[in-house]
Amino acid sequence: MDNTSIKRTSIKRFVSAMAASQKTRLLICAIAALLSVDDGLDDEYYFPKYPVSLFSYGHSMTATSLPALAPSYRLNDVWSVQHARAEDLPEVVAIYNQSIAGKQATAQLTPVTCEERAAWFAEHINSPTRPIYVVRARAQSSEDTAQTVQAVQTNQKTAPIVAWGSFSDLYARMAYHISTEMSIYLHQDYQAKGLGSLLTRWMLTQAPSLGIHNVVALIFAHNQPSLGLFGKLGFEQWGYMPEVCDMDGFIADVVMLGKAVTSEGTSNK
Repeated sequence: MDNTSIKRTSIKRFVSAMAASQKTRLLICAIAALLSVDDGLDDEYYFPKYPVSLFSYGHSMTATSLPALAPSYRLNDVWSVQHARAEDLPEVVAIYNQSIAGKQATAQLTPVTCEERAAWFAEHINSPTRPIYVVRARAQSSEDTAQTVQAVQTNQKTAPIVAWGSFSDLYARMAYHISTEMSIYLHQDYQAKGLGSLLTRWMLTQAPSLGIHNVVALIFAHNQPSLGLFGKLGFEQWGYMPEVCDMDGFIADVVMLGKAVTSEGTSNK
C-alpha cells in the first residue's frame, strides 16, 4: 500500500470515529488538506450534508461562516426561541404527534416514539446548517427592550416547549445544500395566536447565515391556514403534486411553496 492510500485509510477511520461535531469536521478538513490527499477522494463520502469543500482548487477549504447563537432570542414579550437540546426530544415528539390526527400538517398517520425519532433528532441538533429551534415562554426581566437579545433565564430553560421548527435537506445530494425544507409545528393550545407567523419569520432571518438561499414548504392543498400563512410571508407556488398522499380516508394533493431569501430574510425576486 503506498503512502497516499495509507493516508486516505487513516482519515476515513478518523472520520468514522470522530465525525460527531462540526469542530471535528473542520479539523479533519484541515488535516486532509495538509496531507495532500485530494486526488481520488469524494467530498460527498465524508460530509454529504454540509456545504464544505474539502479538497478543491489547491486544497482551498470553504465553509459556511455561522454566527454563535445566543442561548435565547426574543420573538416578542411572551415567547423566546433557542436551539433544541438533546433533552427536548420528548416534547418535540409530543407536539409532532398532536398534529397527526388532524391530517393537515404531516403525512405521518400513526404516532411516533422518541426511539423512532432519536437518530433524526440527533442529526439535526448536531448540524450547523439544519437546526431545530424550540419556542418557550419568556422569563420576564425589567431590563428587556424590544430589540435586545437576552440570555435565557434558569426558569426559561425548563419552561414547556410550545412550538418548534426545523430546516431539513430538500434532497441529500451535496448540490442542494443551498435549499432547504422548512417545517413548523405548534402545540395545540398555542395555535391561532400568531406564534406560527412569528417563528416562521424569525427562521427566515436565520436562513442566510446557515448557507440557505431558498426555503421550501411542502403543504397539503387542503391546509388552507398554512397556505395562507406562507403566502402572506412571500412564498410562491413552485410546484403542485396531485394525489400523492393516501391519508387513510382521502387522497391529498401537496403544494410546494418556495421563497428565495437574502440576509434580511426577504425575497430576492
